[in-house]
Amino acid sequence: TYSVYTVLNVTLLYNKMIPSSRSDYFQYFSNSADVNLRYLLNPKTSIAVNVRYEKQEFDSEDVLSGTPALDKTTNIISSGVSVRRKLNDILSLDVGYSYAKRDSDFAVEGYTDNTISCGITATY
Repeated sequence: TYSVYTVLNVTLLYNKMIPSSRSDYFQYFSNSADVNLRYLLNPKTSIAVNVRYEKQEFDSEDVLSGTPALDKTTNIISSGVSVRRKLNDILSLDVGYSYAKRDSDFAVEGYTDNTISCGITATY
């Protein structure tokens, strides 16, 4: 016999101040929500699903140099699904797909990304 388990993690962050790596802004504020679910299909196989949304707000009052810039916003949404299969007591095979989309008021910073991944993990 084996136990069936589901793990659900939910994280919400509201107005978290983050130092900016941009040369023109001192900081930005981030609002985000993460939902991660892992479900055991059988004793050796599990599936994981995740969704994340983040809104980054750059305030013109936080401009470091030059003329004040406009307030700017970046929206990022990402999601993914992966399957993990235990090969033995030490090795696991992971296969996954992820999607990310970034819409930004900053020039040339928007993107859409589709990723397929495959890997082996050793746990000891």
